[in-house]
Amino acid sequence: MHRTPYPDVNGLLDSLLSKMQYVLREKLVGLYLYGSLATGDFDHDVSDIDLLAATASDISDSEVQALREMHAGLARDYESWDNASTSITYP
Repeated sequence: MHRTPYPDVNGLLDSLLSKMQYVLREKLVGLYLYGSLATGDFDHDVSDIDLLAATASDISDSEVQALREMHAGLARDYESWDNASTSITYP
């Protein structure tokens, strides 16, 4: 994974990727960063982090639940990002 200039963002992204790999295993094809962090317009004080996960196949209801729990855990572990605008869409 490419590094950003922000150590806390790198930690969050590393943790997110690791946890998604654990939940989705071989179904996870890629995790793609887009938006302001990818284009260089990121403002650490106000920007959110935009990610898109690509999977090789549909994910099961139990995987969706595991991802929701993973997200809640990340919000607890990275409290400074918990207030950020968050939108997660699952099938």
